[in-house]
Amino acid sequence: MRRKPFVSKVNRKKRIDFAKENVKQDRNFWNSVIFSDESKFNIHGSDGHQKVWRKANAALEPKNMRECVKHGGGSIMVWGCMAATGVGNLVIIDEMMTQYNYLNILKNNLCQSASKLGLDGSFTFATR
Repeated sequence: MRRKPFVSKVNRKKRIDFAKENVKQDRNFWNSVIFSDESKFNIHGSDGHQKVWRKANAALEPKNMRECVKHGGGSIMVWGCMAATGVGNLVIIDEMMTQYNYLNILKNNLCQSASKLGLDGSFTFATR
């Protein structure tokens, strides 16, 4: 079965409403929009399960094995933003993401990134 990111009904409606409201906007509008998102990157390997087809008694053949490290190898979570003019700050998230941590990231990085992208006068902030 193919995988796709989960989008709740509420967020799906918000995305459709945003698209309908802005579908006829000109290039100047889109040049002033900043998008942001967070992502988790695994240092070694994947969180998901991997399956392999193999013949009987072939489990220990190197082509049927995957290297691993104890305790998963760790991961890193980052926040970043982008606009038509480029990318803004990339922030390493060291702690659990809460609404307060997210607001602090925005407070400390969004305006700075907008300035870096040449959008310090006025911009529209759009999250995923």
